[in-house]
Amino acid sequence: MILPVFVGDLSASGISYSQPSYYSFSGFDNKLYAHTEPYSAIPEGHILHFEYKSFLPIGIESYKVYISEANTEEEKSYIEINFIDVLYRFKYQNLNLFGGIGYGNIEYKCKISACKPYSFKKGTATQLFFQVGIPFTENFDFHLSAHRISGSNEVSIGEKDENINLGGSMAAFGILIKW
Repeated sequence: MILPVFVGDLSASGISYSQPSYYSFSGFDNKLYAHTEPYSAIPEGHILHFEYKSFLPIGIESYKVYISEANTEEEKSYIEINFIDVLYRFKYQNLNLFGGIGYGNIEYKCKISACKPYSFKKGTATQLFFQVGIPFTENFDFHLSAHRISGSNEVSIGEKDENINLGGSMAAFGILIKW
């Protein structure tokens, strides 16, 4: 027996909360954050997605990725990322599958003294992501998502402007509660 891709009630409402758990930079050879090999960090923040009846699910994401080791909080450099997401839900047998796109901004917040002569401008960011959820009950699932993020900031030193790549890959895990 072949099951159709859409199985079950697509008119359900729900909320999904995810915690970013891993971020790996794709532009690692960048003189501003001094990593000459692939670098990864654990982001701080959240991902919220909302689903209401037969409307497309939407969401917001907001997190920081710290990229420098520092003794005090004031000296930590980080990247701040914010997205608005649109998702498409596939229901296939015992899995909840979502695919989505996000549009937002990305900003490098350099706190070390070497950055004082630089001027940073907030840039735009886009992402594609895929989420797989394994239901534990009819109204609850545990999910894992993979995100591919593209974005850059313009950096100015006097009259010279340069773009720095701040994109990368991210993984997150979370829960979905439906009603």
